[in-house]
Amino acid sequence: MIAAFLLSQALSPALPALDSASACANDQACLTREAGAHARLAEGWAGQPAAARAHCTAKIMAGDIDQYAGLEACLVIYRVLGDQGADETTQARIDLAPVIAERN
Repeated sequence: MIAAFLLSQALSPALPALDSASACANDQACLTREAGAHARLAEGWAGQPAAARAHCTAKIMAGDIDQYAGLEACLVIYRVLGDQGADETTQARIDLAPVIAERN
């Protein structure tokens, strides 16, 4: 059942919906970054390889990605490293909190 859902999401031209407001906790810089990432992803989601979309959608379902910037990073890692990228992003949660804290 989960595999069928992931496959349908991977093949879907629709970008997965994420709750940026909750993920950003009303941090304006975070919300601005999320809006930019969402716009870029909305424009190019359908053109991403199905394997990358499936992998990164699975990371969302697992709770490892909760922001559009994290989803964008997942796709870049997968595109650059291929199957090795899948292994890398499977090993760790993509967490942007340290980057946000470092900027402040």
